[in-house]
Amino acid sequence: MIDKTEIQTALAAFKEKRDKLNMLIAELEAMVGTTSDINEAIDSEGVSDKSETPDSQVSNAGLRSDLFFRMSIPAAAKKYLGIIKHPAETKEITKALKEGGILTQAKNFNVNVHSAMSRDHAFIRVKKKWALAEWYPSKFKSISTSRMVTKKRHTKNKDF
Repeated sequence: MIDKTEIQTALAAFKEKRDKLNMLIAELEAMVGTTSDINEAIDSEGVSDKSETPDSQVSNAGLRSDLFFRMSIPAAAKKYLGIIKHPAETKEITKALKEGGILTQAKNFNVNVHSAMSRDHAFIRVKKKWALAEWYPSKFKSISTSRMVTKKRHTKNKDF
């Protein structure tokens, strides 16, 4: 059995390497004049390492007000889910999209977001929340296969 101290030592070494890589990436981005999506999404008081952030600390307050400006609903929702890295309810996604710069005059924007996401194959429902299909490859494969079978049944009758 592996000793816990060995694991902790290895973990500390990997974290140190990760921090050095993050610094190098930031320097290169500064030279080029760009930043990564995660750096744009988190304000100066936010946490830069999302993997260690509890869900309660990842708030919409850290999103830039123009993060989703001029994006479609599915594209913005995909970007938001990619930033928070966990499934979210429609209400949470809607709130983030509005705060991130999506312009709408809809009376019930939740319905628009839900409808747009349900038509896009990039999203799946997991326990009443939206997730990116790429996070669940086996579930996505079965969904796309069942849709193909349905399409084949409908196209089969068109030959007559």
